[in-house]
Amino acid sequence: MRTAPQMKIRGVMSGALSSSHRLLFPAAAAIAIFVVAATSGMLSFSPSDGPLPGIVAWHAHEMLFGFVGAGFAAYTLTAMRSWSITGGPSGIWIAVLILLWVAARMTALGTFSDAGLIVVPLGVGFLALVALILGRAALRSKSWNGGFQAIIALALTGYQSAILMGETRPLAPVLVLAILLSVVCGRVVAGFSWSRLEQRPEQQKRYRFGTYAGNLGAFLVFAVILLDASGQPAADFVANALLMAAAGMTLTQLLCWQSRRIWRDGLLVMLHLAYLWLPVGLALLALARSEVIAIPPSTALHALTVGAISGSIYAVAARAVARRNAHLVPLRADLLGYALLWAAAVLRVFPEAGGDLFSIAPMLWIAGWTVFRNRKIKHLNPP
Repeated sequence: MRTAPQMKIRGVMSGALSSSHRLLFPAAAAIAIFVVAATSGMLSFSPSDGPLPGIVAWHAHEMLFGFVGAGFAAYTLTAMRSWSITGGPSGIWIAVLILLWVAARMTALGTFSDAGLIVVPLGVGFLALVALILGRAALRSKSWNGGFQAIIALALTGYQSAILMGETRPLAPVLVLAILLSVVCGRVVAGFSWSRLEQRPEQQKRYRFGTYAGNLGAFLVFAVILLDASGQPAADFVANALLMAAAGMTLTQLLCWQSRRIWRDGLLVMLHLAYLWLPVGLALLALARSEVIAIPPSTALHALTVGAISGSIYAVAARAVARRNAHLVPLRADLLGYALLWAAAVLRVFPEAGGDLFSIAPMLWIAGWTVFRNRKIKHLNPP
């Protein structure tokens, strides 16, 4: 017969393994804090024995595949309940995913070996399993939405394999994630925003046009990936023009969603402010690549990663928590954490705006995710 403490532990474990977001969102926050602290001088740390060439490469890898990978899996494996006939993974599948995610982080640090035959399978195992779960469910459910997300996970797995073998730079996977934001996150933001409106015919036309604009923007970003892969110098001019056009399309999409009612909903404000970074990042990347303005491409990439992708992960995670409460109202802690995160993005991408405050951007980032990890969630209802 089990004791009361054993029953309590069993209940906590059962709850944690009931849905992907319960463990993977906190895991994303934890690695986000650790990586920035380790690469901004707050920790005495250097992954010199790992498969990646230096701490900058490790930072880029872990932010893309550790932090964003966990956030992507937390959302998509939970949201698949809306389109999959089998529901989302739970129990042993969640446990295996967490173990593979931890193994991938340890592999990037060089804990096991630097041999490619060991590094690549352990390094990509987490995303490969996410792709398998999504792909299998999409085939069984005949879901285009699930199939698209499975392709994204598979593409990220392939790019991670190439990076671990030293064959590519992290620009391509960031652009893949930009496509994901435009299509999937765009659909999420549009759906939640539409539910807040009076749903008049003229609003419906704007939202439909916004969908077309967003899909075109995603297609243009995909074309940029193909042009970059071609390796032709003459393709750079066309690719940069397409990036600027994609920025215009995603900005048009965002403008089509706007209404006073949207800005009275804290959860929607978080989603919209995160999505704003997508056209900003694409435009900055086009300008940086064409050398029209003197900004490094890494600054533009941070607009997409720190601003758009990270902001979206935070906003979606805050909404998941709000759904477990009595009504869709964000926690005050989430509003504070998101504000810190957004301020960190502004200072990182536009250092001139903050002057000497640029140096505190890492601290704001860490503070935002620390608030996220330590917020107290009370009076939870079943999800």
